[in-house]
Amino acid sequence: IQANRVEQSHAPILRLGLGYLHDFNDTFGLGFEAAGGWYRGSTYYLSSGKKVDTYSTTTEFMAVFVLHEQALDYFVKFGGIRHTLNNFSVMSGDSDASETKIQPEATVGLNYNFNEHFALTAEYLHSFGASTTSFVANGLKCPSINAALAGIRIAFW
Repeated sequence: IQANRVEQSHAPILRLGLGYLHDFNDTFGLGFEAAGGWYRGSTYYLSSGKKVDTYSTTTEFMAVFVLHEQALDYFVKFGGIRHTLNNFSVMSGDSDASETKIQPEATVGLNYNFNEHFALTAEYLHSFGASTTSFVANGLKCPSINAALAGIRIAFW
């Protein structure tokens, strides 16, 4: 089944991460993070008149490296992502058409610390997947995820 038109969607994105960070000194910290996300995908307008909205769900496991500089924390994260591309059942005729791939992931970001428990955070996340989302005879291809995220970091101790 071919789409007459495809529109890329960039919002909304929801992501929640939980992790641990061990500071070796006032400058450097090392930790891990487990996260889950929901990312809006593409909208396919089919020749039958149906509209199909696709989305991605993720489970992420990453190592975190942090450099502390007064009120700022610079960080990078490396790890893997379990990426599932969902909602292709209308296009494929399969009642559970989805594809799951394990992909490498890298993130860079910045925290602005208000105090030792609360910070604003901004990061850019990239997972290394297929360059395009396409439905092919052998199945789907999970795309790369490129996301600019902003949020709040809460430290409990």
